[in-house]
Amino acid sequence: MVLDISSLSAALPRSAVPPAPQSLSAPTSGLVAELQSKFNNNKQAETQQMLAVLGACASVLASAGLPESPTAIFAAGMSSLERVEVQASPEMAAAFCRLLAHIMPRIPDLTLKAKSAASSQILCAIIARHHVEGTVLRLALQCLGANTAAMDVTAGWLQAAPAFSALLGYAGDARPKVRRQAQQSLTRALCTLQGTPLLLNASDAIASVCGQVLPGPEAAARAAAAASNKKRPAAEAAITKAVQDTLHLLGALKTVLPLLSGPAVRSICDAIIQLFNLRQHLVTGTATAVLSALLSSHTAQLRAPEVAALLQGILASEPAWASRDAVILLSLTHTVECGFLRLSKADQEAGVRLLPSAFHVLAPLLAAEQEGVRFGVSQALRNLLAGCIPAAAISAAITSRHTPSKGSSTKKMHPLRSVIAALQSMLAPRHQHAWPVVLTVVAELFACMGRPGASLVEGMLAQVGSLCAGAAEAAEADECSEVAGAAAKAMGAAIQHLGPEAVLHSLPLDLQQGLEGTEEARTWLLPMLRQHVSAASLGFWGTSILPLARDMGSRAATSSSLQALQCRALEAQLWASFPAFCLWPLDLHDAFRQHARDIGAAFEKRPDLRSPISLGLQRLCLQTRQVLQSAGELSGVGSTNPPGIPDQIDDEEEQLPSAEDHASQQEAPAHFTPDVAKRNLATLRAFAKNWLPLLRNAFVNGSVEERAYIGPCISAYAAISEPQTLAEPFRNTVRTLIKIATDAAAELPAADAVTAGGENASERRCTFLDLALYLSSGLDASAIAILYKAIKPILQERDQAVQKKAYKLLAHVCEQRQDFLAEHFGDVVEVLVAGMPAALSAAKRHRLRCLQVSILLLLQPEVPGVGGRQELSTPEKRQQVVSTLVSEIILCVKEVNRRTRVAAFELLIGLAHAMDTTYPAPLPSLDASMEVAEPEGQKQGGLQMLFTMVLGGLVGATPHMVAASVMALARLMYEFASQLEALAPQLLPVILSLLRSKSREIIKSVLGFLKVVAMRLPAAQLDQNLKPILEGLMIWAHDSKNKFKLKVRVIVERLARRCGFQAVSQHIPEQDRKLLAHIRKEKQRHERKRQGASEADAMGVDGADTKSAATRARTAARSEWQASQVFSDDEEGAGDAATVRSDRTGAKSTAGARGKSTAGSILDGKSRRGGSQGAGRVMQEGEEPMDLLDSGLARKMARTGQAGHAAEPDDFERDAGNRMIIKEDVRPVLKPKRKRGGGLDAADSEDSDFDDLRGIHGATAAARDAAKSVRFAASGPASNRGGTAASSRAGTMVSRRSKARSQMSVGSAGNKSHSGSRFKAKKGAGGDTKGSSKVEPYAYWPMDRRMLNRRPDKKREARAGLAGVVKGSTKAANKASRAKRRKTILPPAASL
Repeated sequence: MVLDISSLSAALPRSAVPPAPQSLSAPTSGLVAELQSKFNNNKQAETQQMLAVLGACASVLASAGLPESPTAIFAAGMSSLERVEVQASPEMAAAFCRLLAHIMPRIPDLTLKAKSAASSQILCAIIARHHVEGTVLRLALQCLGANTAAMDVTAGWLQAAPAFSALLGYAGDARPKVRRQAQQSLTRALCTLQGTPLLLNASDAIASVCGQVLPGPEAAARAAAAASNKKRPAAEAAITKAVQDTLHLLGALKTVLPLLSGPAVRSICDAIIQLFNLRQHLVTGTATAVLSALLSSHTAQLRAPEVAALLQGILASEPAWASRDAVILLSLTHTVECGFLRLSKADQEAGVRLLPSAFHVLAPLLAAEQEGVRFGVSQALRNLLAGCIPAAAISAAITSRHTPSKGSSTKKMHPLRSVIAALQSMLAPRHQHAWPVVLTVVAELFACMGRPGASLVEGMLAQVGSLCAGAAEAAEADECSEVAGAAAKAMGAAIQHLGPEAVLHSLPLDLQQGLEGTEEARTWLLPMLRQHVSAASLGFWGTSILPLARDMGSRAATSSSLQALQCRALEAQLWASFPAFCLWPLDLHDAFRQHARDIGAAFEKRPDLRSPISLGLQRLCLQTRQVLQSAGELSGVGSTNPPGIPDQIDDEEEQLPSAEDHASQQEAPAHFTPDVAKRNLATLRAFAKNWLPLLRNAFVNGSVEERAYIGPCISAYAAISEPQTLAEPFRNTVRTLIKIATDAAAELPAADAVTAGGENASERRCTFLDLALYLSSGLDASAIAILYKAIKPILQERDQAVQKKAYKLLAHVCEQRQDFLAEHFGDVVEVLVAGMPAALSAAKRHRLRCLQVSILLLLQPEVPGVGGRQELSTPEKRQQVVSTLVSEIILCVKEVNRRTRVAAFELLIGLAHAMDTTYPAPLPSLDASMEVAEPEGQKQGGLQMLFTMVLGGLVGATPHMVAASVMALARLMYEFASQLEALAPQLLPVILSLLRSKSREIIKSVLGFLKVVAMRLPAAQLDQNLKPILEGLMIWAHDSKNKFKLKVRVIVERLARRCGFQAVSQHIPEQDRKLLAHIRKEKQRHERKRQGASEADAMGVDGADTKSAATRARTAARSEWQASQVFSDDEEGAGDAATVRSDRTGAKSTAGARGKSTAGSILDGKSRRGGSQGAGRVMQEGEEPMDLLDSGLARKMARTGQAGHAAEPDDFERDAGNRMIIKEDVRPVLKPKRKRGGGLDAADSEDSDFDDLRGIHGATAAARDAAKSVRFAASGPASNRGGTAASSRAGTMVSRRSKARSQMSVGSAGNKSHSGSRFKAKKGAGGDTKGSSKVEPYAYWPMDRRMLNRRPDKKREARAGLAGVVKGSTKAANKASRAKRRKTILPPAASL
């Protein structure tokens, strides 16, 4: 199989212009067709040459009847390369090698292995012949690398040596592409040799080359030092060549070195380390990168002793660490970090022994000048501490303080103690600037030491304590530093990991000594204990801190007033640490038994200490329950989640966070196992009979604030208590609740009436209802049934607070006690249906929770707890009940209470999602009677059923029901726009027909629905329904009551932006189209400004509609639902038309502020800066608080101007209308001499603010008339001196204004009155003169409004006046300077 070389050589293109593709053979199938289709569009000559060779090979194969397989093409190409004339031609050799480079990856390995020896000889011959031709050499090296990777390793090194030597020889070539290709091919060959005997030979060959090249720079440097002046240039050139070869070889070693055998790696690494002595930045950086790649590679064949020796060599290289280059230092640090982590995995003891060397080298770098070096070194040291210090090393360091080394009498420090000493030395005063970084490493050291190693870091802990004490003193002086925060974090890590016992042992509180004045008390430790203690010993708190708290309490009772306050504050801080020690305690079983009595006595006698005690008990109970529940070993009936904190007095206030959330956010530590939790549960249950009465009495007799934290504690304790323990407190609570109701209904007060729990019967009933709620978490099903019977009549109460508490209790039972609902669900539904007329607004939020559970259960195929009730016996009857309950949810969307409205919307959407998930089905269209047409044989889906129920409200008997139904439909449309868009053509006419209603309540809800339609429906749907929507909107286009006019405007603008201005203008009345065109131009201007277009581009009439319907978004961008923005009376942030940023002035103005429109135009906007849209504030009185986590808040604030900073308050008094009250000082006025020719002018007085206008007739009056500031306004007495009658005063002011305007507008030379001409000297004299005025000469450049114009030519004209003023001032200044040199005194020059 031999190609016709002469014809092929003639066909090869040699010019820069490749031949036409039809000159090549073009097979239509197989590999050849694939390659030709891939490279046919490439017009480079090299690619066309390869295609020519490919076509020739295909022709030869076709003539021989062989398939166009990769093997056949490879054989044809290699047979052609054997010929001398092909090897002699660079073009032909390059073409064949390029073709083989694409073909060889597709050839089977066995085929390449069989022909690897012959192929290597051919390729080596081509490399030797064309070593100057870079292209041929690179392609031949690529083919040789693929061939060497498939060679037969059993053939021996003699067969592989020529190819390997060729690759290795060009791995350091000066040509980058050749060098890169040789390195890649060498890496492939070494990967093939892994695990074979040939790897030793290849590694020795590379090591031999490294031994020759790497010492070259040092040898060349020595030769240059000994060379004479004549030979100095040649010697310097030799140094450059040696350094270049070294860098090239190091670049190859980055990928090659991890693939070599161990002995070769050791010798090469020794040679690399010697390069550090050159102190050459580029060589050092490259060598460090090679070592870092070696130590971080997973394929490197390095044993622990070799890694240790390498690390010792790196750490001992002083020239490298003496570098000030940040890149080199960080590279060295990363290399050491990777090496130690690798060494610790292989041999922990060896890593610990060598660790002090690393810390003594790296620790001083924490004080480096470069911030990046400090950060990188601190991160590396933290990683070394976390990964290289095992627990055995800590134990060994504790047991062996100082042991003498073998054969020596000197004492040797343990490696871990040496590490600590290295870090402790960095806390010296001379390293003060590095303390913030050092303290981060110290914090990691504390975490690594843990409680076992606390004794090793006592000295460092004392130093950190002194820094914290200094930071506390600085905080008292209102000074803050970075060291204070770092020291606080380090001390927090010490408290958390070393334990409070070790910290307080090294840093005792010394509170008694501080009060006595003998020592300085460490009060700064008390807040840290409260913040950072976790998994500590509760017994330590009882034996160390509790006695100290008692002592502070006794001192407070017997000391003077000031010291008593101090002691009481210290006592409160000590007790505040109790909840922290209750967080996953180590010894709850023993410590609680020992100190429960003392804690209970403090709880009973000290109301001010009940908050921390309640929080601590709550944590103990919840953590124990959490671990048992996670393990599935929670026994008893207290398996429901305890209720949270009760509502506050004001229903609008948010609830306080409960400790349950804090406990559930943390995972249980390793020591808190289920077995430990069982022991703790038994301990807590043993004291339940003592603690529950205490908590109950404190809850009943306490204030509302105290119940906020005692109640959750009762709930948590009840959740882990046995039902028998809760029986008696529960019975007492129910009896008391019944008795309070009985006594309230009695005509005469009972002798044994209940007085605890509140000032009146309503408050007492609410208190005991809350108590029953908290006890319910541990009751069994029978007790819950009794509680349900007790609260059933309360659900009909007319007292809002009592009914609210009753529904809250029922909601908790429905949500948490499924065992109760399984037996009494039918009765619960009956009670809910019967209680609908009596439900009050305050209770509806909790009633909605009951409705949610009930509706979801009623929709189930099998409903539990129905019994024999006929109203729930069939699915049809249950669906009727569901419809009744859904109608109540719909009405709740218009409740007065905001939280009830939010809950109603959330419940509606939650039901829709739940029903859609449970009963998925496609939504069909509506029929003519507004009924959902159900396909035959297909059951209704859950979302379809809910939508049908909501649609039924449109035929309600009251406008309130109709409006609420429209709002509910809007919310569903907003959430399920993609699923409900098919219903829009049938639904919109019905909704639009409501716009002709006389009820403004309905109109308001319909406008909100249309706003949602404009936001969420696809643009195609809006285009189809645009005409009826706009026709309906125009009915209320001119009604300003309830802001309907603004609402319509917002909807119209949204439609214009979605569907196009041209489409909207076709259905807009003629009187409103002008301003619609103005809005379109504003939008175009804004778009051009945003896209960086030229400001001088013409604004076309149809420019806004150039975007096709296909490119418009299918639906508008969806943001979080905000009912207040859709249905509220004001349109703050609701639309784009509310405010528009003026491009000319940069101020906020309404869209219609620049032009006049018809009086009844819907787009005739007025400025709405006042009220809720004022800039510079977040919230005003009467507004709802903004949700700062809302994703659309930034856009809302940007539109309404709320993104700016709040205005600073002034010191002026204000009246009821928010107007400033200015009180002027009334002082006696001395009567000065009257001037000739006119009245007294206040501007001519000595203390006048108008000194600079003195001498300009009429200018003072004009300035006063134009003044906007109170400071420059004329006072009453001064303005009345010109005459007596009001008419004369008015005439005088008018004449003054007219005269001043004439004089200020035109001067003798056409300049402004403040041009400085009045200071010009007379009779040709130079300089300026004061004349009759008493002010220094000046020139005034008046403000020109043309400076605000966007056009450059207008700005240029306005700046022309300033040029004249500056020119005159400069000329006068230069003249004055020359006069000084001549020692001639001239008048001062005019100045600005």
